[in-house]
Amino acid sequence: MSLYDAFHKKDVHPLPRRSTEQKLVRGLMKLSNSPHAVCDLSKLTPHRVFIDGAELTFKLKDEELNTTKASFGTNVGEGKAHEEIRWRSPEEAIGEKEKGEEEKEGTKTSDDEIDHGKASVFRLGLILYEIETGVVPFGETDAMNASRQLCSGMLPPLDGVRSSEMKTLICDCLKISVDDRPTLGSVLERIDSIGVDEEDAFEMFKSN
Repeated sequence: MSLYDAFHKKDVHPLPRRSTEQKLVRGLMKLSNSPHAVCDLSKLTPHRVFIDGAELTFKLKDEELNTTKASFGTNVGEGKAHEEIRWRSPEEAIGEKEKGEEEKEGTKTSDDEIDHGKASVFRLGLILYEIETGVVPFGETDAMNASRQLCSGMLPPLDGVRSSEMKTLICDCLKISVDDRPTLGSVLERIDSIGVDEEDAFEMFKSN
């Protein structure tokens, strides 16, 4: 079961949010230390993170998924939340636009200028938002418009995030400038310091 299903499907037993967030960041930290996996972080979406018992596994390569990339779809309704561009960072969006323009002109483009570690922090901020609220960021609009809003600095409503510290952390992860975003290590430290609320503690008790 993917992380997306776990936090959006009504018939799925709720997962403890805080421990899931901690496992997610630890997994990303491990991936970011692998030079062969760094570029794969640009594929990070909640559909590519899977719950494997007490652990999370990442399927960031298209061939690792049982479904094709095309199945993320562009249809109205649930399908619109599956478009991967919804979770891209501003620098990834700019890079994709420039790449398209260069390909039209017949010039070669490079992906090396994008810091995929920092870009993954932006994507992580969006997934943390989903874990906290159970809502897809700007899910009321299509993925392209959602990406444009996020890349312009707009934030989804944070009313559903109960912890003020988590609200601040999500906002910091979604900074437009890569230099203003926290490191993955800093994100983990801040999540560890937040602790759990009563509802989350109850879910952790039921899952043991």
